[in-house]
Amino acid sequence: MTRFADSTTWFVLSKWFFRLGIALTILIHLPFLNRPPESMHVWRQCLTLGVARNLYTESMNLFQPRVDNRRGSQGITGSHFLSYEFALASIYHITGERFWVHRCFSLLLYLLGAWGMYHLLLLITKNEWIGRLSFWGFLWSPELFYHGINAMPDILALSASIWGLYYFLRYLFGIAQNKPPDYPSFLLGLLLITLGGLTKLQYLAVGFPIVGFLLIFFKDISLRRWIEMTVFGIVSVALPLMWYGYAIQLTASSGLPEFGLELRPVGSWSEGWTVLLQNLVSDLPETLMNYANFTLFLLGLFFCFRLKKWHSHVFLPYLILTIGLIAYHLIELSQMKAHAYYMMPYFLVLLPIAGYGGYQLWKRGQIWLLCTLIVLQPVFCCIRILPARWLNTEKWVPQELYIQESRQRLAESVPPGGQVIMGVDKSNCIYFYFLNKKGYGLSNSEELFKPYKGKSTLNRYWKEGVRYMFTDDASMLEHEELKRLTETVILKENNFYVIKLKEDIAND
Repeated sequence: MTRFADSTTWFVLSKWFFRLGIALTILIHLPFLNRPPESMHVWRQCLTLGVARNLYTESMNLFQPRVDNRRGSQGITGSHFLSYEFALASIYHITGERFWVHRCFSLLLYLLGAWGMYHLLLLITKNEWIGRLSFWGFLWSPELFYHGINAMPDILALSASIWGLYYFLRYLFGIAQNKPPDYPSFLLGLLLITLGGLTKLQYLAVGFPIVGFLLIFFKDISLRRWIEMTVFGIVSVALPLMWYGYAIQLTASSGLPEFGLELRPVGSWSEGWTVLLQNLVSDLPETLMNYANFTLFLLGLFFCFRLKKWHSHVFLPYLILTIGLIAYHLIELSQMKAHAYYMMPYFLVLLPIAGYGGYQLWKRGQIWLLCTLIVLQPVFCCIRILPARWLNTEKWVPQELYIQESRQRLAESVPPGGQVIMGVDKSNCIYFYFLNKKGYGLSNSEELFKPYKGKSTLNRYWKEGVRYMFTDDASMLEHEELKRLTETVILKENNFYVIKLKEDIAND
């Protein structure tokens, strides 16, 4: 037993623990790295990739996010700051646009986030076990494991925020100990925290633990350093707020609300209670952490209370962070119903406690239990994600678009350039992305035939120059208005039809 305990301690505290985690993560993801967007939240992946493609093919202007559902405009509308999309488009200029490019880019950000979590918690706690177990828990979060190879700006925002907090605290801890100010860390912290907040506003939550640490070191900081950190706070918060103010104006002027920039609370107490129960009973233990790491989290909570860790120097920062995240959760509760990735900032609270639980098991000689929970994390993670998301025959994308051959036939049936009518796609981005088209999206069939100035919306689109239409709703072809404007059906690909509209109609 002693030999097993010593071997386990050596392995976890060695470089091989990191190597194993990274190698396993890459190896398991490897078969899926050249797959098209698919599965849960595929619409969000397509929206991100469509914007990145438009940067790559049209203009690398960060201040003009362009979507594919343009409705007769240039497609410029408000969005989060295009940090992920701009970086991806820049890589496209070297590699060309390939599925593996965005997946490998996200995987790199995901691994950097795990590595940053280790360094951040080692800096804060000075405890290798907490840092390393948090690194491991980060890798095997089912939600992160899934989105870690998806085109999701949240992955960049999370990793940037973790590293930004690390660099700022390195600066802060140094000046609290009367060391010369580490200005490179100060500037890196400012850049990365601002980048995280610009990419996704909720990641400014890293400011909550900063406030806690500043309160702890209040008397150890000189006036000059307070001025520096005041500038830090103003810049890191003001720039994201200014960007989102600009984005809201862009959305209002374009009339293209493709990105949800508004707050979304629930509509009733009963709905709120239902969402909270789902978050606590299902999302937190199963999707966000996985059951093995959640067990360590519960043990960590138990030991925190038993050992009265509220006397610890990290208690106040984490208390403030927890209160801030609870407030954020309640404000955005409607989004928490089906968007677990909105809860990614919570790893800053969840993983340290889980790591502390594992550390206490090691201290108390419960090596077999600790090893079991470490080994079960990748097992539970793969059980949760692989069958449901990547091995499932249901891709959340029509097969005609998902399969390369049929997708290519559909895309090539219409000349490049110009705008098309695309439907029926509730997301107004999936079909556009896969077919590499732009134009007028239809979220339902009736939308095309609604009255518009005495005629139909279809007639309006036609008069604005649209001459092609994609649809997977055969019933639309029987509508008299569409029959009147149809010249021919160019292609039928299973459930998809490509229609050529007439160039001219007498007396119309």
